[in-house]
Amino acid sequence: QDKNALGDIRLKRLGSTIGELPNIPLGHEGSEEFPSWVLKSIRILFTGKLSNIQMKPNEGGIQRRDIVATNLNTSSFWSRILTDFQSRQIIFEVKNYEVLKPEDFQQVLSYSTGESGEYGRFIIVVSRNPNESQSSVEIGRINSLWFEHQRRVMILPAPVIARCLSKMRSQRKFDYTDDYLSKTMDTYARSYLDLKQEPNFRKNKKK
Repeated sequence: QDKNALGDIRLKRLGSTIGELPNIPLGHEGSEEFPSWVLKSIRILFTGKLSNIQMKPNEGGIQRRDIVATNLNTSSFWSRILTDFQSRQIIFEVKNYEVLKPEDFQQVLSYSTGESGEYGRFIIVVSRNPNESQSSVEIGRINSLWFEHQRRVMILPAPVIARCLSKMRSQRKFDYTDDYLSKTMDTYARSYLDLKQEPNFRKNKKK
């Protein structure tokens, strides 16, 4: 009975979180609610895979609402991120609007080229875009960050996060999120980026 009760609580929590998203306003009006929703969703989705998930401290004021988490390297996707992009600390840039701006991609670069360099070369940008696929403009900026700066950015629309939460209702679909993220990385490498042009980091590393 206790197990069933815990299962019911889990399902209610998932349903409640999924149901909150459509009620969060876009833009400034939802600038507090949306990052909180993303934080809660990440904590649910990546239990045992990311730890110490919290709002990133902001040195410049109160406007930044990004999230940072520690990569525990306990699944195929997160192991890939640690191995390929040296990212132990994972940044989620949270943008409560549909169309990403040029400065959003510049922020990716500023995070990953900081003095400490602890964020590696991979960042996830969470947007409110209702479309799962990236626009040609976004693909161009993703390409630019990779080929000019060797930084990989993944765009993760909020509706995709909601779908991943929904899949957690079924135990058989528990790894849906990991599968989705892995396939998305493959799409980036095979469709957005030319694999032949990818730098050989090991070969080019300074000794």
